[in-house]
Amino acid sequence: MKGGVPGWLRRFVKVKAAATPAPTASPADDVAAWRVQADDALKRGDLAGAADGYERVLSRAANDASTQTSLGFVRMQQGRTAEAVALLTSASRDEGVAHDALFMLGSMCEQTGDLAAAIDHYRRAILNAPRFDVAIAALARVLVRNGQREAARALLEEAVERAPRFADHHLLLGRIELEEGRHDPALARLGASVELAPGDAGAWTALGLALRGARRPHDAVAAFEKAVQLDPTQAHALRELGSSRYELGELRAAADALQASLVLDPRNAVACSNLSSILLQLGRLQAAEQAGRQAVSLDATLAGAHNNLGNALIKLQRAQDALPCFEAALALKPDFADAAVNLAQALGVLKRRDEAHAVIERAMALNDQAPWLYGTWLHGRMAVCDWTDLPSRFDELARRIDRGERATTPWPALPVPLSAAQQLAVSTIYSASNGWPQLPPLPPHASHDRIRIGYFSADFHQHATSYLMVELFERHDRGRFEVIAFSFGPRSQDAMRQRLERAFDRFVDVHDLDDAQIVQRARELEIDIAVDLKGFTEDCRPGIFAGRAAPLQVSYIGYPGTMGAGFIDYLLADATVVPPGGAIQQACSEKLVFLPDSYQVNDSKRPIASLQATRTNAGLPPDGFVYCCFNNNYKITPDVFDAWMRVLQAVPGSVLWLLQDNEAAAANLRREAHARGVDPQRLVFAPRVAMPEHLARHRLADLFLDTLYCNAHTTASDALWAGLPLLSRAGETFAARVAASLLRACGLPELVVDDLHDYEQLAIRLADDPQRLAELRHRLAEARSTCPLFDTDRFTRGIERAYVAMMQRLRDGLAPDHLMISGDPVAATGNGSIRN
Repeated sequence: MKGGVPGWLRRFVKVKAAATPAPTASPADDVAAWRVQADDALKRGDLAGAADGYERVLSRAANDASTQTSLGFVRMQQGRTAEAVALLTSASRDEGVAHDALFMLGSMCEQTGDLAAAIDHYRRAILNAPRFDVAIAALARVLVRNGQREAARALLEEAVERAPRFADHHLLLGRIELEEGRHDPALARLGASVELAPGDAGAWTALGLALRGARRPHDAVAAFEKAVQLDPTQAHALRELGSSRYELGELRAAADALQASLVLDPRNAVACSNLSSILLQLGRLQAAEQAGRQAVSLDATLAGAHNNLGNALIKLQRAQDALPCFEAALALKPDFADAAVNLAQALGVLKRRDEAHAVIERAMALNDQAPWLYGTWLHGRMAVCDWTDLPSRFDELARRIDRGERATTPWPALPVPLSAAQQLAVSTIYSASNGWPQLPPLPPHASHDRIRIGYFSADFHQHATSYLMVELFERHDRGRFEVIAFSFGPRSQDAMRQRLERAFDRFVDVHDLDDAQIVQRARELEIDIAVDLKGFTEDCRPGIFAGRAAPLQVSYIGYPGTMGAGFIDYLLADATVVPPGGAIQQACSEKLVFLPDSYQVNDSKRPIASLQATRTNAGLPPDGFVYCCFNNNYKITPDVFDAWMRVLQAVPGSVLWLLQDNEAAAANLRREAHARGVDPQRLVFAPRVAMPEHLARHRLADLFLDTLYCNAHTTASDALWAGLPLLSRAGETFAARVAASLLRACGLPELVVDDLHDYEQLAIRLADDPQRLAELRHRLAEARSTCPLFDTDRFTRGIERAYVAMMQRLRDGLAPDHLMISGDPVAATGNGSIRN
């Protein structure tokens, strides 16, 4: 026993002591003295001293029921249950103390789980003492545990009528209301409880739960904090405090509360699992994995713990290790949509798309309303070119977005025919759902001799982004800019990684750091402008920018659209991908920086292998016209495929050369061709090869046909760099206008059309006019050394003028605003011009 005698027993001790006759000069004097000494020891919590005194009393007065009750209590506290039961059973025969003895017997039965016996003892105690409120509360508590909630409610309501100021009755009634989801009555009862007993930590915890249920998270936080203040050992209150902090988006405070709860209750698997989820959102990946593993080891039946561990492993780029985690979660909870989405993601990373598709199909059959599932499912169908009812599926996705639902994450929305406003809604909903902190911008650092640019990416290795960006890093003017890489991707040692490490002034490997640590590192290095090269793509870390790594934060190249997040100040674009003042600009949360020419940088040093393959080796006809599209298969939609098939029908002997992304897609595309009256053999599939060989094989084709809603991006630059003309339609979103930007920047604007009919007709005319096509090829070959698209030095000077303009506004105390950057370094005056 800690802290002395409980309240009900203090009353008992006082009554018994008062009933003790005054000592007289007889042997009874010793008995009375022993009794007083034992009672004093019990009040101090000295169980051994109390037991010794009570045993002395019973040695002289063996049938003294009050002493038997006191010693029974002591033996109960000492864990000597058999002795306690014998003493209390004997004492319960005495009407004077029967209620106390029966109460203690009930308490022991309750602790051992013998609820029927506990109920019997508590009822008998109350029959002996009808106003014994502690026993009434205990009986109500056990009735609830025994499934007799209405009997408990009736008992407590009658007790409240008689004793309205007994706090525990209000507390228990409040808990009953809370269990039934009746938050307003629960708040009234629990409010009365804490008013009557403001020092009861348990009551404040219960009130906090009711406030959370009533969607009053700020008030819930205050209640849980009060509970912890009253009793710092309240692990339950700390867990609930963490949950409420999480609901408020206070991720760090939530993690702190959960970690504190685990110090007190280290074997609570749910707390470990929740902590794992929060640490993952904070970007503390190793810690998230550790917490997830601890949760699973404590309770292997907790589906959420397996899912959270798998999520951590995915973020740590260990998709293979993540698979059994998601599989275990689904085995435990087959309708766990989040785990199904995550399993499909892991399978997709491992290029096991058929299996990913099957997993998502099962999840959709179970619950097609689960957050993010619809877009993932739709993307999976598009990845294997399963177009069953696809137009109606597109319409359904649009309706869900318009209703503000968490229908899709941003990336799967790009190849879908959505408006720019709908894509903004997707990004905004996704950003808001992640619980990232809403922090004010950092003030500018003290002026440096050079502007410090931090480029943040997981792709500093052989990756499409690095293929585009590497020469920019090399060409930055080191007299005006200090260029620093923050790499949170794999520690590759390929040739591109080595070139990248040489290209930067500093190459900071932050692979093992969480988001907060990366933010701290960036602040220590006093980065002026943090450039996010990932956006909402695979292995992205938006939490770094939510944590405010730099005074200015910019989105560039990785994600072709708005992030819908308040922590990104600028989006780098151009006047083609985002026509100034138009609908796309209005649907961007960031301020736009309009770079001259095209927004996309290119590496003018990219090697092209010596051409060794022939058309025959590639499965192509030696003489027929070869259309190609090396875009990922998920970008192909039925409307553009309809046009392609009409083109093939109009151009005898022509073929369509596509990327072989997966076997299911190839089979489905052949079937779709047959359904449109085209011989499936006229579709030829190209396996993936190394980049120099891939660039070289473009020369086997005659014309690249672009997709509509998500164009060729890096893939378009590949084709143009390799000398292959490309035909594209300028669409209604950033992602649907990228190829148009590239074509205009390499001097081929006539290959940009505005509608699908013109697209189709131009594709046919170019096949019928070899001279015109040859002239286009010649112009493209000539442009490689002169056009803005491949003039990396010209691009570098333009983006540097943009950085200077951003910094000038910052140093002038002005908020970010739209910037139009001139292509003329003399006219630009270094600052660009500002668009309001």
